Amino acid sequence: VNLTKVINHPQQSLDVDLEEGGMLNVRAVPSQETNAHIIFQMRALDVLNIEKGALGLGRTDPYLEISKKYDCPQIGRPHWQVVYRSEVIHNHLNPFWERSDPINL
Repeated sequence: VNLTKVINHPQQSLDVDLEEGGMLNVRAVPSQETNAHIIFQMRALDVLNIEKGALGLGRTDPYLEISKKYDCPQIGRPHWQVVYRSEVIHNHLNPFWERSDPINL
């Protein structure tokens, strides 16, 4: 997601369709501070329940991963490196993750 595009949007918010299905709403505002890390607070709504369990009562255990894209001309395609992985929230289809520790990019 190009954060400049999000910041320049009238509501400073943009919905992004995810390749694997689902949608991500990104809201970004310019920071008055200058530093080399990002702090996230995320939530998900209506996560697909892939753990049906007994009698269809199981719940998915979602987690969140944030990856950074690197161009790799040697292999002819980009490489994605995970820079953050949240804790797992067990048995929940509308998880809310607390504010993260700073992520150094």
